[in-house]
Amino acid sequence: MKKTSDIIGELVNQNLTKAAARQEGDTKIGKDGVTRYWTRLSSGKYDWRKNPPKGSSGQGGAQQTQNKVQKLRATLKKKDVADLEKYARGHNNDPTLRQESYNELVARGEDVSKINLNTGKFKAMKEAFGGDGSSKKNSSKKTATATDGDSVDDIVGGDDEPGMEEDWRNPDFIKKQFGGLKTKRQRIEADAFIHSQKTAEDGYIEPQKEIHSLNRTYAQFFATDSPLMIASGGAGVGKSYNMHLVAEHMGNKAFNGETDEPGDDDYDYVEAPEVKSDTQLVSLLKEHNGKTIVFDDSDNVLKQSDTMGIMKKATASSGKRILGKKSSNKSTNVDPFEFTGKILFLTNMGQHDLTKNEHLNAIYTRAIKKDLNFTKREKLEMMEILKHKTNFTGVERLENKADDIQEREEVFDMIKDNIDAMDPDKFSSRTFMEALVKKRAVDNSNAMIESDPTTASLIFGEEQDWKEEVGRFLKKGITLSEEKGNDLQKALTQLGLN
Repeated sequence: MKKTSDIIGELVNQNLTKAAARQEGDTKIGKDGVTRYWTRLSSGKYDWRKNPPKGSSGQGGAQQTQNKVQKLRATLKKKDVADLEKYARGHNNDPTLRQESYNELVARGEDVSKINLNTGKFKAMKEAFGGDGSSKKNSSKKTATATDGDSVDDIVGGDDEPGMEEDWRNPDFIKKQFGGLKTKRQRIEADAFIHSQKTAEDGYIEPQKEIHSLNRTYAQFFATDSPLMIASGGAGVGKSYNMHLVAEHMGNKAFNGETDEPGDDDYDYVEAPEVKSDTQLVSLLKEHNGKTIVFDDSDNVLKQSDTMGIMKKATASSGKRILGKKSSNKSTNVDPFEFTGKILFLTNMGQHDLTKNEHLNAIYTRAIKKDLNFTKREKLEMMEILKHKTNFTGVERLENKADDIQEREEVFDMIKDNIDAMDPDKFSSRTFMEALVKKRAVDNSNAMIESDPTTASLIFGEEQDWKEEVGRFLKKGITLSEEKGNDLQKALTQLGLN
């Protein structure tokens, strides 16, 4: 009689043999009648799952893709020439649909000389990725059996959204293609994709030159009577820092609440507090009338209908700008006055957001404007230029200049080495300062432990390697498995364009 251990061993070996024969995307129907797919998990192991694996490379996934193309071709063979030409010419149609419709017209001997496939989605794919434009997009959408009643959209999938421009510059399109940008991994992949597209464009402008352009725009605003400027774009690109830099260079003094009185001649601009109502806004503009009022990351003013109405009046490019506020509570009334000041908005909203709303767009179009959006690697490029030039509040420079230079080089190298694993939403010019603070904290605790091992070790524990502490801070939860692989390739896969 076989031993129990031998029987178990045989069963295990049989299961291992079966598992080795399976390929990602293979299917089986369970006892509950539900189809399950052989799926690779994040741990590297495989298991049966109800949802098909994304970008499946096994026979099952490949067969599904091939079946989809065959169904599309069968459906197109039943369409008349007019429909085929419509599908092939449609700039926003699925690239596979356009290519297969074109092929069917050629097979029928029709004249295709006036059909240009090098437009819309097809063009974007061909130019961006150097392919033939026939990538199978929307592979996750439903498939159908090719019958007389089949819709082409059932097989290849319809347009993503009516009126949505399929362009890497369109935040809504990027958000849709990368799963809503809800996870760190999705944001990393989207950032890698945008960087590849942006830097490959003709006329690409380096980030330092973009900053110089921003500063010239600030200087123009401060030097003229233009009533409004909007500096927009992602967080941490230097909008605030450079505004103060230009203002100081041009001799413009900021309001100091301890030494200045609102409206006096001792200051030129004031950073506004958060404004929550039209009454607050009118009162603020009256209090600092004649000055430049800076709204830094105070998007509330641009999102509320009542404050937007005040803003439109305050930034009118012609005529007198008369403001005031009457309410049922007379104590909150603001008597009418002519506003002679200027307004500067520094906002993390992008140009796309600022032109969506009709009323907001009316404000945006009358402004001197500069829109900045940097990818992680562009921010890293700027960080490298400024790493020894920037001073940070609360992080004093080391007395020994050589030590100070070495420290900043080492911290920058840590950031550079971990850049691929960092969340684009968390990475900015402030990241360098935060990494320095983390290093100094470890250095200080290590010094105390070294000088008083008995007592300090009870408080701080063992001595630490600052690189481990800073590395954890920079990655912020990115797992080892997520760090591996080509982010750009994953981005292309996410878009169905690989």
